[in-house]
Amino acid sequence: TLAFATAIVAVFSRHSFPGVLEDFFRSLRPMGFSSDRMYFVFSFLLLVATGLGLERLGRTRMGHAWRAVRHSERATAAAGLSVPLVKLSAFVVSAFIAGLA
Repeated sequence: TLAFATAIVAVFSRHSFPGVLEDFFRSLRPMGFSSDRMYFVFSFLLLVATGLGLERLGRTRMGHAWRAVRHSERATAAAGLSVPLVKLSAFVVSAFIAGLA
């Protein structure tokens, strides 16, 4: 996925298309992160915080439910957990993490 995104940026930045008046610009960094080092530190801290948050989430009731669904959906339903709700919670958390990226 990363290689495809990089290839698309390379293609679109080198070729002009009919009707396009401006050049292709990269997105700007957030305010306060003007240097590469500061942006790297911010990204690394965000990665660590996300990893620690997921580790703690895995030890909660929701994390145990995710593991139960991974092991057996039927057994999870027999234990009284809503399988669609557990799957929805996993989707919501993964969408949040994708949004951070």
